[in-house]
Amino acid sequence: MTTINRNSKADTVFLCDAIGGGGAATLATDLSQYRLSLTNSTTYVWATHARFAITYPRDISCVFTAKNTDVGIIVNHGNAAGTSYTYRVRVNNGVLEVRESGALRTSVILPNVGASLRQYRMQWSTRADGSSIKSELVAYDVTSGTYVQSFGTHTTPTTLTTWDFEIGGHGAGLNGLPIAQIYAVRVGVRFHSQPEFKEDWVTESTPPTISATLRDAPLPGNSTIAAEGQFAGPAYLWAGMNSRQVDRRLISPLVNWRVPDAATSTLANTFTPAQRFMDAWDDSAYTLLGHTIAYVPVSSKTNRVRARINVNGYTIGADPCPTQWRLYSVAGPPWAGEPKQNLLYRHTATTTVTLTSGGIGLPGEWVDLGECEVARDDWGNSMFVVACSFDMDSGTTAANDTRLILLGLHIEPMSEPSGLAGGFDLELP
Repeated sequence: MTTINRNSKADTVFLCDAIGGGGAATLATDLSQYRLSLTNSTTYVWATHARFAITYPRDISCVFTAKNTDVGIIVNHGNAAGTSYTYRVRVNNGVLEVRESGALRTSVILPNVGASLRQYRMQWSTRADGSSIKSELVAYDVTSGTYVQSFGTHTTPTTLTTWDFEIGGHGAGLNGLPIAQIYAVRVGVRFHSQPEFKEDWVTESTPPTISATLRDAPLPGNSTIAAEGQFAGPAYLWAGMNSRQVDRRLISPLVNWRVPDAATSTLANTFTPAQRFMDAWDDSAYTLLGHTIAYVPVSSKTNRVRARINVNGYTIGADPCPTQWRLYSVAGPPWAGEPKQNLLYRHTATTTVTLTSGGIGLPGEWVDLGECEVARDDWGNSMFVVACSFDMDSGTTAANDTRLILLGLHIEPMSEPSGLAGGFDLELP
């Protein structure tokens, strides 16, 4: 039976994984859907195949070790002489460089790089950005848990399907990082976000515990369908019971919001311009973020929602402060120009996010805000809005130097039983 690797995805054209050992022979073994292994030349591995001739969108991920005096190519797609190439990932005296068509696209200084080998994990993804191409590079120091990032905008690279793909140099392993210092490589034909890099190559998040009612398609009565002739009950009864349960699934999320430009969603403790923000009704330490407001209809079968946000951040001075987040569900908000209504609101429990120190920030990650009871108005709608606080509005230097980037908001509908023992014999609508 073929073993499936969790890091082999629909867009993956090559994947090798020697983190558990095996050296060049393991690096040459293709774990992707193609199962077309490379040629093992002991000090490097290589192949000539059109699937590697990728311009954009593209993903290249690598696991390797390096010290501050290492100079060498990890991955290369180009001619044997090394003078022309589609893409190249290279370590250069403690700097990780990513290059295309002879030009440096962007680079990062490997965190904590020194005289001894340290293991790093990196991802370089490209995508269209208007008429240009955007490169996003992230690297992770396994020992300290530190991330570094960089970005670049550039032209489209050129490629040839007859060029060689090589791990550990170009040509006959020329100018390569020692093959013993390379542990994994993945190449794909899709842009991969930095949160996806964290999930794939650093640590996989633990799924949240969901208390909502989960529905499966039932069979009428206690019958089973194990073999032909064992179906019990009229077909319309089965279909009807199934439809009654399916109506609670609500096909799409209530809110699925992604910021088109990170620069427009950068938050500072000053919260300017003032017209986009206001204090939360129950706690002035929290600020409601006007650009996250979503006024949406909510099914009567939904009594709770579960929210998550995608948040990034950095500092401009002192180490970053802890930040606190909530989601509010509001009925009867004070809309400008309309008569005042009775205000009703509910919010999630507070979730604290702590950015990494050193002004480096996070690669961006999904943060679970938990469940929130729905406050529904007479129209059957609810206004959802995210609130945040910089260290509970402490006003410290760290709080004033911290910057947050809210990149996404996802709100899923739920149906949760009351769980009241001895209550009335009524079902939720």
